[in-house]
Amino acid sequence: MNENWQEFEAYGDEASAEARAGLLRVEGIPTEIRRSTPVPGLNEGFRVMVPVSLAGRAAEIVAAAQVTDAELTRLATGERPEPDDRDA
Repeated sequence: MNENWQEFEAYGDEASAEARAGLLRVEGIPTEIRRSTPVPGLNEGFRVMVPVSLAGRAAEIVAAAQVTDAELTRLATGERPEPDDRDA
């Protein structure tokens, strides 16, 4: 089956894109990550691609998950964010 793909979300770093793609894959949404490189050596980020037919379902999954950017980074890298005043 030849599926048409569309950009779902874009990220400045690969780890965040992989974390989002991982969430979608666990829920059965096929994903691709495409590097935005308009000219060699100039990376403008990473695009998470999903099949057009599943874009609505992907949006529902992300809305239900309500994962913050900090959580995505932690999931992707294992690094804990610095505590802020609210954590004191």
